[in-house]
Amino acid sequence: MLSISVEEQALKRYCELFPEMVRDMMKELINPDFVVRQEEITYSFLFFSDYVLILKIQSNTIGNVHRMTYEHFISNEVVQNLSESEKLPSRLARYKRLGTERFKSEIKRSLQNGTIIADKRSVIWREYNIELQINDGLVLWPV
Repeated sequence: MLSISVEEQALKRYCELFPEMVRDMMKELINPDFVVRQEEITYSFLFFSDYVLILKIQSNTIGNVHRMTYEHFISNEVVQNLSESEKLPSRLARYKRLGTERFKSEIKRSLQNGTIIADKRSVIWREYNIELQINDGLVLWPV
């Protein structure tokens, strides 16, 4: 296949010509395994290789889309809190010894593989039965 880029004008025009198709594609992005509710707003998180995509949903309508880096989403506080746990599973203890970046990489991998899930405001790392949360800044945070 040819290596072709798309100009901003063409992208905008495509969205104008096919708004229903674009809306349907956006609805398909909702990740039922990672939905967080905060007050009247619901957020759906998608974990791509290089970034986290966050859909803001209010009154059953996607109102905004936000992209965040994993460096920002996986807070240092989460890693520090997990590292200080006396009941840290052996595999996570090994990542702790390997350093913060390796620990964050393991969290990122687990998010992408769906072993960290969310339901309402709770976030559960199923492999280890560890509870986390999403804070008001939409960042992974210790409980």
